[in-house]
Amino acid sequence: MPEAPRVRHTIETMLAVHLKMAGRPGVESSFLVANWTGKIVLLVDDNPEILETTSSYLQTRGLHIVTSSSALGVTALVGKHRPDVIVLDVMMPALDGDALATLIRGRKNSTRATPIIFYSAMEEEQLHRLAADVPGTSYVAKSEGLHALYSAIIAL
Repeated sequence: MPEAPRVRHTIETMLAVHLKMAGRPGVESSFLVANWTGKIVLLVDDNPEILETTSSYLQTRGLHIVTSSSALGVTALVGKHRPDVIVLDVMMPALDGDALATLIRGRKNSTRATPIIFYSAMEEEQLHRLAADVPGTSYVAKSEGLHALYSAIIAL
C-alpha cells in the first residue's frame, strides 16, 4: 500500500504542528474551551497509529472521541455511546467499513440515522462510489489530512 507512508507523514506533521502550538502557555486550555463542540464521535480504524493520532487531533479540537480498533463490537458501542458521527476506516479485517455501515444502517433504532464518514486511504473515486452506495454516508480521503476530517465532522 504505497499511500500509507504519505498519509502517516501528513497526519504526524499536522499533529506535531498542533502540539507545538498547544504547548505554549495558555493556548491549550483556551483553545479547548473556545472550540468545544460537544459532539461525540465514534472512530473506528484497525491501524493503532492512525487511531491514536486522529483521536488526539480531534480531541484537541473539542470533540469527545470513542475509539475502536476493530469493526467487531462496533454496533454495541454505537448503542452505548450514541455518537453524533461515526468515522469508519474502509479497509479493515473481518468486517470492512462499508459492510459495517450497512449493518449500522440496518438497525431498528435511533442510531440508524447517525451520519457516517468513510475515512480511508482508498482512491477518492472508489470512496465516492462507496458513499453513494450506502445511504447517509460521506467520505474524506486520508490524504486530505486531519483538518479535512474535522471540517467534515463539524459540518454535520
